[in-house]
Amino acid sequence: MSILNNINIISDIINYMRILLVTSLPPPRAGMSLQGQYILNILRDLGHKVRVFKINHRYIVKALLAIFYFLILPLYALFTDKVLIVSTVYGSFYFFTIPTLIYSKITGKPSILFFKGGKVTVTLKKIPFSKYAFKLADRIFVPGRFLHDVFMKYDIETHILPDIIDTSYLKTNSDFTKGKYFLITRSLEKIYGIDIAIKAFHKAKPVLKDIKLVITGDGPERKKIKYLIERLKLNNYIILKGECSASEIGNLLSNALALVNASFYDNFPNSILEAFYAKVPVISSDAGGIPYIIKHQRNGILTRTGDINDMSEKMVFLVKNTEPIKNLIEQAHQDFYDLALIYSNKKTNIEISKSLNS
Repeated sequence: MSILNNINIISDIINYMRILLVTSLPPPRAGMSLQGQYILNILRDLGHKVRVFKINHRYIVKALLAIFYFLILPLYALFTDKVLIVSTVYGSFYFFTIPTLIYSKITGKPSILFFKGGKVTVTLKKIPFSKYAFKLADRIFVPGRFLHDVFMKYDIETHILPDIIDTSYLKTNSDFTKGKYFLITRSLEKIYGIDIAIKAFHKAKPVLKDIKLVITGDGPERKKIKYLIERLKLNNYIILKGECSASEIGNLLSNALALVNASFYDNFPNSILEAFYAKVPVISSDAGGIPYIIKHQRNGILTRTGDINDMSEKMVFLVKNTEPIKNLIEQAHQDFYDLALIYSNKKTNIEISKSLNS
């Protein structure tokens, strides 16, 4: 089924004007929260009345909301006709997504689940009942073929709708060979393997010489990462930037030597799509759905998940073989348009809505 048909399906389902959107929202600037924000903006631009229940709060607030969610949800959903959920498989899935889907079934309000999260493969294996939780949704949209194939194995029907990327802040990297640093733009969480990338960088340091590693974002692993940097005596070569704005990410990409991603579990990382658009080479683990995006030595460079030596060797390879890499980034830039939807302005969204409903 084509992307246009899937957008048309969504348009048909949400033709009512009153929608409850259960989602994460920035900050932080993470994949799921960004998708939630883009969907919210587009729905409102198209004239829908949207009530938002934000699910990414600090732990105490999140715990209180989870405890009383079944009491709060009916109040939020009052006078709404449709329920949209942007979700992944972590705690929020059990505390908010499943209760929302149950509520949707009880009240007869149609539900649409926009699902992300490469770790769903583990969830479906270890927690058998999770399969039935997904089947509570009237329709599930996933950003790419990887999750579509995973869900198909469990007889769960999904439709592909690519992630939305805001390209307005992204600048094309005119010459990556002038870049003085590798760049990581993931949250500082264990599943993203930041420590693997740091150790690989350390191992390659004799060849990399003055090249640095810049890491954006924040998260629960920050203290461990700072300790690792100090232990490896890389304080002068690794920069922890913390949370960055969209424009700051755009500037960092436009001057980077390459984007590095060392995740253990993954689906359809927006950070890789952003690098594709900005013509920045990508070195990434082959976790989860990443091989569905990156074809090794065609539009990027893949490493074995968790393999420090392999990632280190690929960093050195990129530095020593810049000419063939130029072909990869041109191909990646072309592939971007098949892998993502570009975030549009209000006028464009209205025109799309008119064409879909004509």
